[in-house]
Amino acid sequence: MQTTTPANFSEAAPIYLIYFGLCIFSVGVVIYQLLCSEVVKRYDDHISYVIAVAPNLSQFECEHILQRIIASPSTVAGARSRADLLLKSIHLSPDVGRENRVFALTEFYNLLNTENWVGRLISSIFLAVGAILILLPTIITFGLIVGSLAR
Repeated sequence: MQTTTPANFSEAAPIYLIYFGLCIFSVGVVIYQLLCSEVVKRYDDHISYVIAVAPNLSQFECEHILQRIIASPSTVAGARSRADLLLKSIHLSPDVGRENRVFALTEFYNLLNTENWVGRLISSIFLAVGAILILLPTIITFGLIVGSLAR
């Protein structure tokens, strides 16, 4: 009967780095999926969001968006006052003009994009640490190969 000796840590370290790197990276992905807005995940930027949503934006949806913009503490004062004026004018005219739709949707996308910045920062840290741990064995191996070729 043969007995096998366990590999020492230096031989198994690359596997551990890749394993823990993938685990940490996965935690970052899960945090991002849980905390990031569906709108931000679906659309790359505010331009694609405006192009997709503006033609079908109803007055009710626009009012809801404007109320969220006004209520958000992260909204800039100028955008908040414009949103407030636009919300008041919507009741006078049922047709929301194109420029007003673009403004409301752009501000709403920016609001959603910055709304949960702490969660996105934590997610980014997990993703970065995971990526570094995954890349470390490759970098170490590359250094060893270049070092052996230089001799």
